[in-house]
Amino acid sequence: MIEWHVGPSPLGHIVYRAENEYLTGLFFVGQKHFPDGSPEPALSDTAPKSRAIAAAREQIAEYFAGGVERKRHLLTLEGGREQLTLF
Repeated sequence: MIEWHVGPSPLGHIVYRAENEYLTGLFFVGQKHFPDGSPEPALSDTAPKSRAIAAAREQIAEYFAGGVERKRHLLTLEGGREQLTLF
């Protein structure tokens, strides 16, 4: 199941996308290459269900607060064979 969540940042709203407990997308609202099927760019009024989104939101908040630490991310890449080769 794909989950979308919109959260704040000092640079503008960020859209988080997760699937099967992995972060599969991170986009600034209004960026040039915004994904099809994404939600309206309004702040989410509920907490994310996905652990990956919750962790990413926490880490981004820490980053902008100046408390950057090296952390593990629940991230997965998707695409065709050629696309994944480029990653």
